[in-house]
Amino acid sequence: VTIIKYMQNNKMAIAIKYLLYSNKTVGEISSLLGYSDVSHFNHIFKEYYKTSPLKFRRDNSKDNYYK
Repeated sequence: VTIIKYMQNNKMAIAIKYLLYSNKTVGEISSLLGYSDVSHFNHIFKEYYKTSPLKFRRDNSKDNYYK
């Protein structure tokens, strides 16, 4: 694994935690992870998880477990 891929893997793991356990916007998460462009963050996230960050958050929200 290249250093770039290693860092990207870590960023995506952190993104998941932010999406599931915080109220930060996708833009805020993107910025915290060092992405200067939200659309680039969205693109990378979709490559990893085959869904957008917002859809991931919505589909995996704690609220869904009580419906």
